This record gives sequence, C-alpha cells and structure tokens, in this order.
Amino acid sequence: MTAAHAATWDGSELDGLWTNELNWAGDTLPAASETIDIATGDAVSGLGLSGQNLPSDCTVNLSANSSLTQPSGAIRMNDATLNVASGSGLTGNGWWDLDGATINFEDGAIATMNNWEQKDLNSFTFKLGTTGFTALR
Repeated sequence: MTAAHAATWDGSELDGLWTNELNWAGDTLPAASETIDIATGDAVSGLGLSGQNLPSDCTVNLSANSSLTQPSGAIRMNDATLNVASGSGLTGNGWWDLDGATINFEDGAIATMNNWEQKDLNSFTFKLGTTGFTALR
C-alpha cells in the first residue's frame, strides 16, 4: 500500500480560493484521497469547488489559526475527514453538507458553521482540555 500524496496550501495568490491551483504548493489542486495541510493562518474559501465537493475521501488538516470557510452556497464533505486544531476553524454562512464527514475538533477549535445538514453517517470527535470546567462534587 502506498502513502497518499499530500497537498499543501501556500496561499501565494492571496485570494483565499481553494479552486486557484496557484494557492497550492506545486500549483496543483488537491485530489481524491489526498492529505491536505492548511497551516498558514489563512481563511480558505470553498467557493467554486467542482460540484461543490471537497475531493472525495480526503483528509484536511487545519492548524496554525487557519480556517475552511463557506461564505455562501454549499460545500459537501464527500466522505472527507477534517482535523481542526486549536485556534483553527470551520466557518461561514453557506451550507455545510456533511455527507459522510468525520470531523475531529481539538480543544480550542472553532466551529461557526451557520447552516449544516447531516447526510450519510457522520462522526464528530471533541478532544477537550482540563481548563474551563467546574469540578463536580
């Protein structure tokens, strides 16, 4: 079994568009089953994705205060796994069609997805820290 190719966001075009291949290292858009790393602190917009889908079965790692945003329209998870680190997030007023998503939130991750819909089997994991909780006695 070979390792999946990795796609890395560099945001060099400064337009924040996922669909602009020049924003990706190697100037190539992420493809199905790839691991996608976004760690620049940018808000990456899913507007204009083909068929409104993330690449099928991809893994998106959001870190370093980066976000995946859908300001309008819809974005379909397409069986993607999203790993959202502390300070990073999923945002936007558009529709989030979870469609078989696995979403893993670390303590301090942000989710301001105003409109979302569950399709297929979805999974959510929340890794919580020990601060901010009142001890039960």
